[in-house]
Amino acid sequence: MQQIIARIMTCKYDLKLKYRKRYKHFRFIYFNIMHSFCKLVHKQTCKNVINREYSNSELLIKILLQTFLLNPIPYSIKTKFDFFKTVLDNQFINKESKEYFINVFFTLQKNYWALNRLVFRYKFNKAPFQIKTDLILTNIDESNHNVITILQNNNKYLFTVNDLRNIIEVALSNSPYMFANPSPPKNPYNNMPFSKSILYQIYFFMKRGNFVLSNLFHNYFLCNFNLTQFKFDNEVLIRKKFIQKHLKNMDNDDLYNYGIRMLKSTKYTNKLQICKEFPKKLFIDVMMPYLRIYFVYLYSLDICERKNKACQLNMHLKKFYKFNPKFGRKYIRYIGKIIDVSFDTSHIKFEGIEYSVDYNKSHLEIYESVSGNDFELYENRGRRLHNRTNEEESVSAESSGSEDTM
Repeated sequence: MQQIIARIMTCKYDLKLKYRKRYKHFRFIYFNIMHSFCKLVHKQTCKNVINREYSNSELLIKILLQTFLLNPIPYSIKTKFDFFKTVLDNQFINKESKEYFINVFFTLQKNYWALNRLVFRYKFNKAPFQIKTDLILTNIDESNHNVITILQNNNKYLFTVNDLRNIIEVALSNSPYMFANPSPPKNPYNNMPFSKSILYQIYFFMKRGNFVLSNLFHNYFLCNFNLTQFKFDNEVLIRKKFIQKHLKNMDNDDLYNYGIRMLKSTKYTNKLQICKEFPKKLFIDVMMPYLRIYFVYLYSLDICERKNKACQLNMHLKKFYKFNPKFGRKYIRYIGKIIDVSFDTSHIKFEGIEYSVDYNKSHLEIYESVSGNDFELYENRGRRLHNRTNEEESVSAESSGSEDTM
C-alpha cells in the first residue's frame, strides 16, 4: 500500500513539474509576443495576400521568423541580432533567401524605430517640467542655445551645458585615494544614473552646438559609454583631471603642509626658514602655482610628465630662492615701547614656461626651454619626505622658522 501511495505522489510531482516547464515556456513566448518588435514580426509573418503564390524564399523566411517568436529565451537586443547572425551564417540557406531576409529585417527595424520615435515624442510632449533652474537656482529657458531638455522617468529636466559638463567630469574623474574609479554620471535632482540614450543625447547636443567637449566625456563616448573599458584606457587622464580638482578642494592646512614639503624637496628652497606664525593664507596664495606643478610631479602616472614637472619645479624654486632667500622670516622691531611684528613676504612673480619666442613660428618649430639634464632631480628625497608616517612631527620640524630681532 505504501509503495502504491509513493508511486502516485511521484506521478503527481512529475505532472506538476511538466506543466510548470510548459507554463514557463509559454510565459516566455507571451512576453516575446508582447514586445513591439515581436508584434511587428508577428504581423509580418501573418499577413496573407489572396491569390498570391509565395516563393520558397518567402516561405522559408516566414518559418524562420516564427521560430524566432517561439524562442523560449526572453527577447533582448542580443537575442535579436544573434538570430540575425545565425540566419546569415547558415550554409543551408541560399543567397536569394538571405537577401530577402535582410530586406525584411531592415524593414522591421525601420518600422520599429519609427514607432519608438513616435512614442518618445508623445511622452516628451506630455511630460511635465520637474526642474526649470540651473544648479545655482537661476531660471533658464528651454529655447536657449546652451540649455538641453532631458526626459527621465516621464519628467523633464533643464540643464545648462556648463552644469552637465561639471557633473560628468566629476563623475568620470572620481578617484578615491588617487585610485581611478569612475562612476556613472547621475541626475543630481533624483540621484539616478543617466541612461545610455541620454548620454548620447548630451554628447551630440554639445557636438552640434559647437561647445567645448571635455576630454573625459569624449573618450567615454569613444568607449561606447563602457565604464570598465574607459577606466583601463584613460587611467592617466583620469588621474590628471582628479589632481586638478583635488587641489582646488583641499583645505588650507593640507595645502600648507604640502607647501612646506615642497620647499624641502630641493637643495635650493630647503634653506628657507618659514616661521610658524607666517600667515597660512598668504603662504598658500604664493605657493599655489608651484603646488600645481608639485602635485603633478607627485601623483601623475605619466613618467615623462613627472620628469618635466620635476625640472620645472626645480627651475622655478631656484628663481624663487635667489630672488629672496629670507622669505617667510619673522621680524620684530622695537619702536619705543611698541613692538612691531612683520614678515618678509617679498617674492618673485611666478611666470610659466615660455615655449615659444616667436608666435608666428610656434607652429613650425619646437622650442625647448627646459631639458631633462638642465636641473637635478631630487625624486628620492621628495618621496621620502612625502611618505613619512608621522606627518605632524615632520611638518612641525620642517616649518620651524627663525626670528630676527632688529
